[in-house]
Amino acid sequence: MPRRRTRRFVGEAAAVAVADDRYLAEDAAQAVEVSYAPLPVVDSVKTAVDTDAPQVHEAWEANFYVKRHFVGGDTDAAFAESYGKLELDLVSRRHSRIPLENR
Repeated sequence: MPRRRTRRFVGEAAAVAVADDRYLAEDAAQAVEVSYAPLPVVDSVKTAVDTDAPQVHEAWEANFYVKRHFVGGDTDAAFAESYGKLELDLVSRRHSRIPLENR
């Protein structure tokens, strides 16, 4: 378990109880006291990439796990020659209820 003082989401583990049997482990778990202080909320990708967004992961630069810049062709000329332009804001919610594996 990581030795961090910050929890990033509800339900993230904060402590571990190890014992010789289940009853001792349950007693040890009940003895654990954890107090929380509210942190600024980052509830969307749009919020996370703002320049003044709270840092979610300390090791990531500006809340980006991977940031790459791709270059290929003359995009300005391609847009100038196109018939139109379509702009979309696509959002994927945290819980999609779609399994990743086939069954």
